[in-house]
Amino acid sequence: IALILFFIPFLLTAPARAQKLHYENSESASKMFSNGNYKRAKELYREQYKKDLTNEKNKYYLAVCMVYTYERDDAIKMLEALAKKTGTDKEVWYHLAKAYHLENRYDKAIDLYKKYLNEGNEPTLKTEAERNIQMCQNAKILVKNPLNITYEKIDNMLNSAGDDYLPFIIPDESEMFFSTRREGTTGRIYDLENYYPADIYVSGYKYGKWKKAHSIGSPNSYGNEQSVGISENGNYLVFYVNNPQSKNNLQIAERGKKSFKKAEKIDNKDINLSSSLQLSGTLTNDGNYLIFSSDRPGGQGGQDLYACKKLPNGKWGNPTNLGSNINTPYDECYPTIEDEGSMLYFASKGHNSIGGFDLFKARIDLNAMEFEKPVNVGYPLNTPDDNLSISFSGSGKYAYVSAYRNDTEGGLDIYRVNFMDTDPQFTTIKGFVLDADSNTYNTPLSIEVFTKTGGDLYGIYEVNSKKGSYLMILPPNKYVMNVEVPGQGTFKKELNVQGRNKYKPEIERNIRVIFSPPANASDQ
Repeated sequence: IALILFFIPFLLTAPARAQKLHYENSESASKMFSNGNYKRAKELYREQYKKDLTNEKNKYYLAVCMVYTYERDDAIKMLEALAKKTGTDKEVWYHLAKAYHLENRYDKAIDLYKKYLNEGNEPTLKTEAERNIQMCQNAKILVKNPLNITYEKIDNMLNSAGDDYLPFIIPDESEMFFSTRREGTTGRIYDLENYYPADIYVSGYKYGKWKKAHSIGSPNSYGNEQSVGISENGNYLVFYVNNPQSKNNLQIAERGKKSFKKAEKIDNKDINLSSSLQLSGTLTNDGNYLIFSSDRPGGQGGQDLYACKKLPNGKWGNPTNLGSNINTPYDECYPTIEDEGSMLYFASKGHNSIGGFDLFKARIDLNAMEFEKPVNVGYPLNTPDDNLSISFSGSGKYAYVSAYRNDTEGGLDIYRVNFMDTDPQFTTIKGFVLDADSNTYNTPLSIEVFTKTGGDLYGIYEVNSKKGSYLMILPPNKYVMNVEVPGQGTFKKELNVQGRNKYKPEIERNIRVIFSPPANASDQ
Protein backbone atom coordinates (compact mmCIF):
# COMPACT_ATOMS: atom_id res chain seq x y z
CA ILE A 1 0.00 0.00 0.00
CA ALA A 2 1.14 3.52 -0.67
CA LEU A 3 -0.05 6.04 1.90
CA ILE A 4 0.51 9.74 2.35
CA LEU A 5 0.88 10.69 6.01
CA PHE A 6 0.76 14.14 7.49
CA PHE A 7 1.47 12.83 10.97
CA ILE A 8 3.40 15.17 13.24
CA PRO A 9 4.14 13.87 16.76
CA PHE A 10 2.98 16.12 19.60
CA LEU A 11 5.45 18.38 21.29
CA LEU A 12 3.49 17.86 24.48
CA THR A 13 1.02 15.23 25.55
CA ALA A 14 -2.67 16.11 25.74
CA PRO A 15 -2.64 16.67 29.52
CA ALA A 16 0.40 18.92 29.21
CA ARG A 17 -0.89 21.11 26.40
CA ALA A 18 -3.08 24.16 26.12
CA GLN A 19 -6.15 22.63 24.47
CA LYS A 20 -8.44 24.34 21.99
CA LEU A 21 -12.15 23.72 22.41
CA HIS A 22 -14.76 22.90 19.82
CA TYR A 23 -18.36 21.82 20.09
CA GLU A 24 -18.58 18.72 17.94
CA ASN A 25 -16.53 15.80 16.72
CA SER A 26 -16.05 15.42 13.00
CA GLU A 27 -17.20 12.23 11.31
CA SER A 28 -14.09 12.42 9.12
CA ALA A 29 -11.52 9.92 10.31
CA SER A 30 -8.72 11.62 8.37
CA LYS A 31 -9.59 15.02 9.88
CA MET A 32 -9.60 13.61 13.39
CA PHE A 33 -6.28 11.89 12.70
CA SER A 34 -4.66 15.07 11.39
CA ASN A 35 -5.88 16.91 14.53
CA GLY A 36 -4.15 14.31 16.68
CA ASN A 37 -7.51 13.03 17.86
CA TYR A 38 -6.46 9.37 17.80
CA LYS A 39 -9.24 8.34 20.16
CA ARG A 40 -12.02 9.48 17.85
CA ALA A 41 -10.11 8.59 14.67
CA LYS A 42 -9.65 5.05 16.00
CA GLU A 43 -13.41 4.64 16.42
CA LEU A 44 -14.07 5.86 12.87
CA TYR A 45 -11.30 3.81 11.24
CA ARG A 46 -12.42 0.71 13.15
CA GLU A 47 -15.95 1.12 11.79
CA GLN A 48 -14.60 1.47 8.26
CA TYR A 49 -12.22 -1.46 8.63
CA LYS A 50 -14.99 -3.77 9.87
CA LYS A 51 -16.97 -2.99 6.71
CA ASP A 52 -14.03 -3.82 4.44
CA LEU A 53 -11.27 -5.99 5.93
CA THR A 54 -9.31 -5.82 2.67
CA ASN A 55 -8.83 -2.05 2.90
CA GLU A 56 -5.24 -1.85 4.08
CA LYS A 57 -5.27 1.93 4.23
CA ASN A 58 -7.94 1.85 6.95
CA LYS A 59 -6.10 -0.99 8.68
CA TYR A 60 -2.91 1.06 8.68
CA TYR A 61 -4.45 4.19 10.16
CA LEU A 62 -6.40 2.12 12.69
CA ALA A 63 -3.17 0.45 13.83
CA VAL A 64 -1.36 3.78 14.15
CA CYS A 65 -4.21 5.16 16.27
CA MET A 66 -4.03 2.05 18.46
CA VAL A 67 -0.32 2.64 19.10
CA TYR A 68 -1.10 6.01 20.67
CA THR A 69 -4.23 4.93 22.57
CA TYR A 70 -2.75 2.01 24.56
CA GLU A 71 -3.91 -0.89 22.32
CA ARG A 72 -0.35 -1.77 21.47
CA ASP A 73 -0.43 -5.57 21.34
CA ASP A 74 -3.01 -5.57 18.57
CA ALA A 75 -1.35 -2.59 16.89
CA ILE A 76 1.95 -4.46 16.71
CA LYS A 77 0.33 -7.52 15.10
CA MET A 78 -1.37 -5.37 12.47
CA LEU A 79 1.70 -3.27 11.71
CA GLU A 80 3.95 -6.35 11.55
CA ALA A 81 1.63 -7.85 8.95
CA LEU A 82 1.57 -4.63 6.93
CA ALA A 83 5.36 -4.25 7.11
CA LYS A 84 5.82 -7.59 5.34
CA LYS A 85 3.83 -6.49 2.29
CA THR A 86 5.58 -5.20 -0.80
CA GLY A 87 5.10 -1.50 -1.41
CA THR A 88 4.03 -0.71 2.15
CA ASP A 89 4.55 2.92 3.09
CA LYS A 90 7.84 3.37 4.94
CA GLU A 91 6.13 5.18 7.86
CA VAL A 92 4.93 1.72 8.95
CA TRP A 93 8.45 1.08 10.21
CA TYR A 94 8.47 4.22 12.32
CA HIS A 95 5.14 3.51 14.01
CA LEU A 96 5.96 -0.17 14.54
CA ALA A 97 9.27 0.92 16.10
CA LYS A 98 7.37 3.33 18.33
CA ALA A 99 5.02 0.54 19.42
CA TYR A 100 7.99 -1.70 20.28
CA HIS A 101 9.56 1.21 22.15
CA LEU A 102 6.42 1.85 24.21
CA GLU A 103 6.23 -1.87 25.03
CA ASN A 104 9.84 -1.97 26.30
CA ARG A 105 11.11 -4.00 23.33
CA TYR A 106 14.09 -1.74 22.82
CA ASP A 107 16.32 -3.77 20.48
CA LYS A 108 13.50 -4.31 17.99
CA ALA A 109 12.62 -0.62 18.24
CA ILE A 110 16.20 0.48 17.57
CA ASP A 111 16.47 -1.77 14.50
CA LEU A 112 13.30 -0.33 12.94
CA TYR A 113 14.10 3.28 13.86
CA LYS A 114 17.43 2.80 12.06
CA LYS A 115 15.65 1.24 9.09
CA TYR A 116 13.40 4.28 8.87
CA LEU A 117 16.37 6.65 9.18
CA ASN A 118 17.99 4.93 6.21
CA GLU A 119 14.93 4.67 3.97
CA GLY A 120 12.21 6.98 5.34
CA ASN A 121 11.26 10.29 3.79
CA GLU A 122 9.43 12.38 6.40
CA PRO A 123 11.94 14.81 7.98
CA THR A 124 10.06 15.23 11.26
CA LEU A 125 9.74 11.49 11.78
CA LYS A 126 13.42 11.02 10.95
CA THR A 127 14.33 13.56 13.63
CA GLU A 128 12.05 11.77 16.07
CA ALA A 129 13.52 8.38 15.14
CA GLU A 130 17.04 9.61 15.83
CA ARG A 131 16.06 10.91 19.24
CA ASN A 132 14.04 7.77 20.03
CA ILE A 133 17.07 5.56 19.32
CA GLN A 134 18.95 7.44 22.03
CA MET A 135 15.97 7.05 24.39
CA CYS A 136 15.92 3.28 23.80
CA GLN A 137 19.64 3.13 24.54
CA ASN A 138 19.04 5.12 27.75
CA ALA A 139 16.31 2.67 28.71
CA LYS A 140 18.53 -0.37 28.20
CA ILE A 141 20.90 1.07 30.81
CA LEU A 142 18.29 2.18 33.35
CA VAL A 143 16.21 -1.03 33.34
CA LYS A 144 19.26 -2.96 34.58
CA ASN A 145 18.89 -1.28 37.99
CA PRO A 146 15.15 -0.94 38.64
CA LEU A 147 13.77 0.95 41.60
CA ASN A 148 12.34 -1.16 44.42
CA ILE A 149 8.81 0.26 44.27
CA THR A 150 5.24 -0.97 44.21
CA TYR A 151 2.12 0.67 42.75
CA GLU A 152 -1.22 0.97 44.51
CA LYS A 153 -4.06 2.14 42.30
CA ILE A 154 -6.35 4.68 43.97
CA ASP A 155 -9.94 3.43 43.93
CA ASN A 156 -12.78 4.67 41.73
CA MET A 157 -13.92 7.21 44.31
CA LEU A 158 -11.12 9.24 42.78
CA ASN A 159 -10.18 7.70 39.40
CA SER A 160 -12.62 7.71 36.48
CA ALA A 161 -13.02 6.43 32.93
CA GLY A 162 -11.42 9.66 31.70
CA ASP A 163 -7.88 10.92 32.20
CA ASP A 164 -7.03 11.64 35.86
CA TYR A 165 -3.57 13.13 36.19
CA LEU A 166 -1.22 15.67 37.84
CA PRO A 167 -2.01 14.58 41.43
CA PHE A 168 -0.66 16.77 44.25
CA ILE A 169 -0.88 15.56 47.82
CA ILE A 170 -0.93 17.36 51.18
CA PRO A 171 2.08 16.06 53.22
CA ASP A 172 -0.03 13.95 55.62
CA GLU A 173 -1.93 12.46 52.63
CA SER A 174 -5.23 13.78 53.96
CA GLU A 175 -6.14 15.69 50.80
CA MET A 176 -5.33 15.45 47.09
CA PHE A 177 -5.80 17.91 44.25
CA PHE A 178 -5.65 16.62 40.69
CA SER A 179 -6.70 17.32 37.12
CA THR A 180 -9.38 15.34 35.32
CA ARG A 181 -10.99 15.08 31.88
CA ARG A 182 -13.89 12.95 33.05
CA GLU A 183 -17.45 13.25 31.85
CA GLY A 184 -19.18 15.91 33.90
CA THR A 185 -16.44 18.53 34.01
CA THR A 186 -17.65 22.11 33.80
CA GLY A 187 -17.15 22.41 30.04
CA ARG A 188 -19.17 19.32 28.98
CA ILE A 189 -17.79 19.75 25.44
CA TYR A 190 -14.92 18.09 23.61
CA ASP A 191 -11.61 19.64 22.67
CA LEU A 192 -9.79 18.79 19.45
CA GLU A 193 -8.21 15.67 20.98
CA ASN A 194 -11.64 14.28 21.96
CA TYR A 195 -11.27 14.95 25.67
CA TYR A 196 -13.54 16.87 27.98
CA PRO A 197 -11.95 20.16 29.11
CA ALA A 198 -9.81 19.76 32.20
CA ASP A 199 -11.08 20.68 35.66
CA ILE A 200 -9.35 20.62 39.04
CA TYR A 201 -10.83 18.11 41.51
CA VAL A 202 -10.17 17.41 45.16
CA SER A 203 -10.58 14.36 47.38
CA GLY A 204 -10.07 13.84 51.11
CA TYR A 205 -8.79 10.75 52.93
CA LYS A 206 -10.99 9.83 55.89
CA TYR A 207 -11.81 6.67 57.82
CA GLY A 208 -9.19 4.70 55.90
CA LYS A 209 -10.36 5.51 52.38
CA TRP A 210 -10.62 8.25 49.79
CA LYS A 211 -13.86 10.21 49.61
CA LYS A 212 -15.65 10.75 46.30
CA ALA A 213 -13.72 13.38 44.35
CA HIS A 214 -15.45 16.60 43.37
CA SER A 215 -14.74 19.88 41.60
CA ILE A 216 -13.03 22.59 43.63
CA GLY A 217 -15.30 25.19 42.02
CA SER A 218 -13.42 28.35 41.06
CA PRO A 219 -11.31 28.67 38.92
CA ASN A 220 -12.97 25.79 37.00
CA SER A 221 -14.91 26.91 33.93
CA TYR A 222 -15.78 25.63 30.48
CA GLY A 223 -12.11 26.20 29.57
CA ASN A 224 -9.11 24.21 30.79
CA GLU A 225 -7.89 24.37 34.37
CA GLN A 226 -5.23 22.08 35.80
CA SER A 227 -3.47 21.47 39.10
CA VAL A 228 0.21 21.97 38.30
CA GLY A 229 2.13 22.33 41.56
CA ILE A 230 2.16 22.36 45.35
CA SER A 231 4.67 23.54 47.95
CA GLU A 232 6.34 20.83 50.03
CA ASN A 233 4.47 21.89 53.18
CA GLY A 234 1.14 21.94 51.33
CA ASN A 235 0.48 25.64 51.98
CA TYR A 236 0.51 26.79 48.36
CA LEU A 237 -1.23 25.32 45.31
CA VAL A 238 -0.50 26.42 41.74
CA PHE A 239 -3.10 26.15 38.97
CA TYR A 240 -2.87 26.59 35.21
CA VAL A 241 -5.94 28.43 33.89
CA ASN A 242 -6.84 28.88 30.23
CA ASN A 243 -10.32 30.16 29.44
CA PRO A 244 -11.73 33.25 27.72
CA GLN A 245 -11.90 35.18 31.01
CA SER A 246 -8.39 34.24 32.16
CA LYS A 247 -6.18 33.18 29.28
CA ASN A 248 -3.08 31.10 29.79
CA ASN A 249 -1.97 32.12 33.27
CA LEU A 250 -0.74 30.66 36.52
CA GLN A 251 -2.75 31.21 39.68
CA ILE A 252 -1.83 30.59 43.32
CA ALA A 253 -4.12 29.42 46.12
CA GLU A 254 -2.85 29.86 49.67
CA ARG A 255 -4.04 27.72 52.57
CA GLY A 256 -6.08 29.52 55.20
CA LYS A 257 -6.97 28.29 58.69
CA LYS A 258 -9.27 25.50 57.48
CA SER A 259 -9.05 25.36 53.69
CA PHE A 260 -7.46 26.99 50.68
CA LYS A 261 -8.37 30.55 49.81
CA LYS A 262 -9.61 31.51 46.34
CA ALA A 263 -6.86 31.23 43.73
CA GLU A 264 -5.45 34.51 42.47
CA LYS A 265 -3.62 35.20 39.22
CA ILE A 266 0.09 35.92 39.63
CA ASP A 267 0.26 39.67 39.19
CA ASN A 268 3.37 39.86 37.03
CA LYS A 269 3.29 40.17 33.24
CA ASP A 270 6.84 38.83 33.02
CA ILE A 271 5.65 35.56 34.59
CA ASN A 272 2.22 35.28 32.95
CA LEU A 273 3.55 36.36 29.58
CA SER A 274 0.66 36.67 27.12
CA SER A 275 2.75 35.73 24.08
CA SER A 276 3.97 32.40 25.53
CA LEU A 277 2.65 29.32 27.30
CA GLN A 278 3.21 28.95 31.05
CA LEU A 279 2.18 25.38 31.84
CA SER A 280 3.26 24.74 35.41
CA GLY A 281 4.83 26.08 38.58
CA THR A 282 5.58 25.51 42.24
CA LEU A 283 6.65 27.51 45.30
CA THR A 284 9.03 27.06 48.20
CA ASN A 285 7.57 26.54 51.67
CA ASP A 286 7.93 30.20 52.58
CA GLY A 287 6.32 31.33 49.32
CA ASN A 288 9.35 33.45 48.44
CA TYR A 289 10.56 31.53 45.38
CA LEU A 290 8.54 30.49 42.35
CA ILE A 291 9.78 28.01 39.75
CA PHE A 292 7.63 27.81 36.63
CA SER A 293 7.77 26.58 33.03
CA SER A 294 7.43 28.69 29.90
CA ASP A 295 8.18 28.48 26.18
CA ARG A 296 9.10 32.17 25.93
CA PRO A 297 11.85 33.33 23.56
CA GLY A 298 15.42 33.23 24.78
CA GLY A 299 15.28 29.82 26.44
CA GLN A 300 17.06 26.57 25.67
CA GLY A 301 14.10 25.35 23.59
CA GLY A 302 10.48 24.31 24.13
CA GLN A 303 9.25 24.63 27.71
CA ASP A 304 12.05 25.80 30.04
CA LEU A 305 12.11 26.18 33.81
CA TYR A 306 12.50 29.68 35.28
CA ALA A 307 12.87 30.95 38.84
CA CYS A 308 11.96 34.28 40.41
CA LYS A 309 12.15 35.68 43.92
CA LYS A 310 9.57 37.69 45.82
CA LEU A 311 10.82 41.22 46.49
CA PRO A 312 10.52 43.07 49.85
CA ASN A 313 7.49 44.96 48.48
CA GLY A 314 5.66 41.65 47.89
CA LYS A 315 6.01 41.78 44.11
CA TRP A 316 7.77 39.15 42.05
CA GLY A 317 11.20 39.87 40.59
CA ASN A 318 12.25 39.15 37.02
CA PRO A 319 12.35 35.45 35.99
CA THR A 320 15.75 33.79 35.54
CA ASN A 321 16.25 30.80 33.26
CA LEU A 322 17.60 27.85 35.26
CA GLY A 323 20.27 27.32 32.62
CA SER A 324 21.64 24.47 30.56
CA ASN A 325 22.21 22.14 33.52
CA ILE A 326 18.43 21.87 33.94
CA ASN A 327 16.95 22.97 30.62
CA THR A 328 17.51 21.29 27.26
CA PRO A 329 16.40 21.91 23.66
CA TYR A 330 13.37 19.80 24.57
CA ASP A 331 10.57 20.43 27.11
CA GLU A 332 10.97 20.79 30.88
CA CYS A 333 7.93 21.35 33.09
CA TYR A 334 5.97 20.38 36.27
CA PRO A 335 8.61 21.33 38.87
CA THR A 336 8.33 20.09 42.47
CA ILE A 337 10.59 21.29 45.30
CA GLU A 338 11.48 18.86 48.12
CA ASP A 339 13.95 18.48 51.00
CA GLU A 340 13.29 21.95 52.43
CA GLY A 341 14.03 23.64 49.12
CA SER A 342 17.22 21.76 48.24
CA MET A 343 15.91 19.23 45.69
CA LEU A 344 14.10 19.94 42.44
CA TYR A 345 11.99 17.30 40.69
CA PHE A 346 10.67 17.98 37.19
CA ALA A 347 9.58 16.36 33.94
CA SER A 348 11.77 16.53 30.84
CA LYS A 349 11.92 15.12 27.34
CA GLY A 350 15.65 15.80 27.32
CA HIS A 351 18.65 14.53 29.30
CA ASN A 352 18.64 10.71 29.39
CA SER A 353 14.88 10.24 29.06
CA ILE A 354 13.76 6.73 28.09
CA GLY A 355 10.71 7.98 26.20
CA GLY A 356 8.62 11.16 26.16
CA PHE A 357 8.65 12.95 29.50
CA ASP A 358 10.70 11.37 32.29
CA LEU A 359 11.00 12.52 35.89
CA PHE A 360 14.37 13.94 36.99
CA LYS A 361 15.83 15.32 40.20
CA ALA A 362 18.63 17.80 40.85
CA ARG A 363 20.19 19.44 43.89
CA ILE A 364 19.54 23.18 43.89
CA ASP A 365 20.51 26.34 45.79
CA LEU A 366 17.91 28.98 45.02
CA ASN A 367 19.69 31.70 46.99
CA ALA A 368 22.80 31.28 44.84
CA MET A 369 20.77 30.27 41.76
CA GLU A 370 22.94 27.16 41.36
CA PHE A 371 21.57 23.92 39.92
CA GLU A 372 23.37 20.59 39.67
CA LYS A 373 23.09 18.24 36.71
CA PRO A 374 19.81 16.28 36.91
CA VAL A 375 19.56 12.54 37.49
CA ASN A 376 16.85 10.33 35.99
CA VAL A 377 14.78 9.07 38.96
CA GLY A 378 14.77 5.59 37.40
CA TYR A 379 12.72 2.74 36.00
CA PRO A 380 9.88 1.71 36.43
CA LEU A 381 8.84 5.08 37.86
CA ASN A 382 9.84 6.33 34.43
CA THR A 383 8.56 4.44 31.40
CA PRO A 384 8.56 5.02 27.61
CA ASP A 385 5.17 6.71 28.11
CA ASP A 386 5.00 10.25 29.47
CA ASN A 387 5.68 10.62 33.21
CA LEU A 388 4.65 14.15 34.08
CA SER A 389 4.66 14.85 37.79
CA ILE A 390 5.41 13.45 41.22
CA SER A 391 4.12 14.53 44.64
CA PHE A 392 5.62 13.10 47.83
CA SER A 393 4.10 12.38 51.22
CA GLY A 394 5.72 14.12 54.17
CA SER A 395 7.66 10.98 55.12
CA GLY A 396 9.06 10.47 51.60
CA LYS A 397 7.94 6.84 51.80
CA TYR A 398 5.11 7.38 49.31
CA ALA A 399 4.53 9.45 46.20
CA TYR A 400 1.58 10.04 43.89
CA VAL A 401 1.82 9.85 40.10
CA SER A 402 -0.46 9.39 37.11
CA ALA A 403 0.20 6.51 34.74
CA TYR A 404 -1.32 4.05 32.31
CA ARG A 405 -0.91 0.51 33.65
CA ASN A 406 -2.54 -2.88 33.15
CA ASP A 407 -5.23 -2.18 35.76
CA THR A 408 -6.06 1.32 34.51
CA GLU A 409 -9.79 1.97 34.07
CA GLY A 410 -9.74 4.45 31.21
CA GLY A 411 -6.90 6.74 30.23
CA LEU A 412 -4.46 7.92 32.89
CA ASP A 413 -5.16 6.88 36.48
CA ILE A 414 -3.63 8.03 39.77
CA TYR A 415 -1.39 5.67 41.75
CA ARG A 416 0.31 5.70 45.12
CA VAL A 417 3.93 4.59 44.82
CA ASN A 418 5.60 2.84 47.76
CA PHE A 419 9.38 3.25 47.90
CA MET A 420 10.18 -0.08 49.52
CA ASP A 421 13.75 0.87 50.49
CA THR A 422 12.56 3.96 52.39
CA ASP A 423 11.64 3.37 56.02
CA PRO A 424 8.05 4.17 56.93
CA GLN A 425 7.05 6.35 59.89
CA PHE A 426 7.24 3.90 62.80
CA THR A 427 4.99 4.11 65.84
CA THR A 428 6.14 3.09 69.31
CA ILE A 429 3.43 1.11 71.10
CA LYS A 430 3.89 0.52 74.82
CA GLY A 431 1.82 -0.52 77.80
CA PHE A 432 1.15 -3.40 80.19
CA VAL A 433 -0.21 -6.90 79.74
CA LEU A 434 -3.03 -7.37 82.28
CA ASP A 435 -5.10 -10.33 83.38
CA ALA A 436 -8.90 -10.37 83.74
CA ASP A 437 -8.64 -8.64 87.13
CA SER A 438 -6.39 -5.89 85.69
CA ASN A 439 -3.29 -7.23 87.42
CA THR A 440 0.03 -7.24 85.55
CA TYR A 441 1.51 -10.62 84.66
CA ASN A 442 4.68 -11.49 86.58
CA THR A 443 5.51 -14.57 84.51
CA PRO A 444 7.53 -14.60 81.26
CA LEU A 445 5.30 -13.88 78.25
CA SER A 446 5.93 -13.10 74.61
CA ILE A 447 3.77 -11.34 72.02
CA GLU A 448 3.85 -12.60 68.44
CA VAL A 449 2.76 -9.94 65.95
CA PHE A 450 1.39 -11.01 62.56
CA THR A 451 0.15 -8.85 59.69
CA LYS A 452 -3.62 -9.18 59.45
CA THR A 453 -3.54 -9.46 55.66
CA GLY A 454 -1.31 -12.35 54.64
CA GLY A 455 -0.62 -13.52 58.19
CA ASP A 456 3.14 -12.93 57.98
CA LEU A 457 5.06 -12.89 61.26
CA TYR A 458 6.38 -9.35 61.76
CA GLY A 459 8.13 -9.82 65.10
CA ILE A 460 8.20 -11.40 68.58
CA TYR A 461 8.26 -9.06 71.58
CA GLU A 462 9.07 -10.09 75.18
CA VAL A 463 6.96 -8.92 78.12
CA ASN A 464 8.95 -7.73 81.16
CA SER A 465 8.38 -10.49 83.73
CA LYS A 466 8.82 -8.13 86.69
CA LYS A 467 6.78 -5.15 85.50
CA GLY A 468 4.44 -6.82 82.99
CA SER A 469 5.24 -4.08 80.45
CA TYR A 470 5.87 -4.42 76.74
CA LEU A 471 7.35 -2.23 74.00
CA MET A 472 7.10 -2.66 70.22
CA ILE A 473 7.87 -0.43 67.23
CA LEU A 474 5.67 -1.00 64.17
CA PRO A 475 5.00 0.67 60.82
CA PRO A 476 1.40 1.55 59.82
CA ASN A 477 -0.61 -1.63 59.17
CA LYS A 478 -3.26 -3.88 60.64
CA TYR A 479 -1.91 -6.62 62.90
CA VAL A 480 -2.97 -9.59 65.01
CA MET A 481 -1.17 -10.05 68.35
CA ASN A 482 -0.89 -13.52 69.86
CA VAL A 483 -0.14 -13.68 73.60
CA GLU A 484 0.75 -17.22 74.73
CA VAL A 485 -0.22 -17.64 78.42
CA PRO A 486 1.15 -20.86 80.02
CA GLY A 487 -1.63 -23.19 81.11
CA GLN A 488 -4.38 -21.05 79.57
CA GLY A 489 -3.75 -20.89 75.82
CA THR A 490 -3.24 -18.23 73.17
CA PHE A 491 -5.01 -14.91 73.43
CA LYS A 492 -5.54 -12.99 70.17
CA LYS A 493 -5.98 -9.25 69.83
CA GLU A 494 -6.13 -7.04 66.74
CA LEU A 495 -4.03 -3.88 66.54
CA ASN A 496 -4.41 -1.09 63.97
CA VAL A 497 -1.36 1.18 63.65
CA GLN A 498 -2.52 4.12 61.59
CA GLY A 499 -0.52 6.19 59.13
CA ARG A 500 -1.20 9.14 56.80
CA ASN A 501 -3.04 11.93 58.65
CA LYS A 502 -3.71 9.62 61.66
CA TYR A 503 -0.04 8.91 62.30
CA LYS A 504 1.16 9.13 65.91
CA PRO A 505 4.79 8.60 66.91
CA GLU A 506 3.79 6.95 70.19
CA ILE A 507 0.74 5.11 71.54
CA GLU A 508 0.10 3.84 75.06
CA ARG A 509 -2.15 0.78 75.05
CA ASN A 510 -2.66 -1.93 77.66
CA ILE A 511 -3.50 -5.48 76.59
CA ARG A 512 -6.11 -7.02 78.86
CA VAL A 513 -6.13 -10.80 78.52
CA ILE A 514 -9.52 -12.43 79.17
CA PHE A 515 -10.10 -16.12 78.50
CA SER A 516 -13.81 -16.80 78.37
CA PRO A 517 -16.08 -18.40 75.78
CA PRO A 518 -15.88 -16.71 73.37
CA ALA A 519 -12.41 -15.27 74.01
CA ASN A 520 -12.33 -11.50 73.87
CA ALA A 521 -10.42 -8.58 75.22
CA SER A 522 -10.63 -4.87 75.57
CA ASP A 523 -8.01 -2.15 75.89
CA GLN A 524 -7.76 0.03 78.93
